[in-house]
Amino acid sequence: ITPTQSLSEAQEIELTQYAAKLLDPLHELAGTPKYVINKASLAFAKSVAERYDQDKWNINETADHDCKGVNAVAADYGLDNFGPDYDMQSYESASGSYEDNEEPHTINTNMDTLKQRIYENFTYMLFDDAGSDWGHALDLTGLFKGNKKGVTELDLGVMFDSIGQMHILTVAPNYDTWSTIWQTGAIKNGKFQQ
Repeated sequence: ITPTQSLSEAQEIELTQYAAKLLDPLHELAGTPKYVINKASLAFAKSVAERYDQDKWNINETADHDCKGVNAVAADYGLDNFGPDYDMQSYESASGSYEDNEEPHTINTNMDTLKQRIYENFTYMLFDDAGSDWGHALDLTGLFKGNKKGVTELDLGVMFDSIGQMHILTVAPNYDTWSTIWQTGAIKNGKFQQ
């Protein structure tokens, strides 16, 4: 993984499928929709990871998401968002890097290590997330969006950035786009719907 070369599409698909296989049984227990993986969800996750690299956003230093960056990418994809100046977002569960570097750099890793990171971070986000008011746990189990009226699908994308941070992006297409449709009618031109 480098600042100019993220994971390949095949690698991103493999990691996203792995994440979905871990989380879908929890969705079944919670009565929330299972994850769907599609080109839009994969592209959205890749774009968010690239935005973190562009902004040189380090979760370990800031103890927060790059909310303005996530909202800007969401807007680019025609998704509902909090706007460019709001420090809140509703798409991402993310984890800081295990790397010592604080800037984007080349990371030499393999798929087994990345899958281990996914598993370890999911364990933390599901069972030790009180510091985030259990927001990651609600998101990963589908309870944040999956129990909303009319939500029948949760789209998933997983990507790592060149700081070594993991990004899990969840979109509920028939929920996350509603205000954009009503405000501008432009959602059909959004990248997420292509």
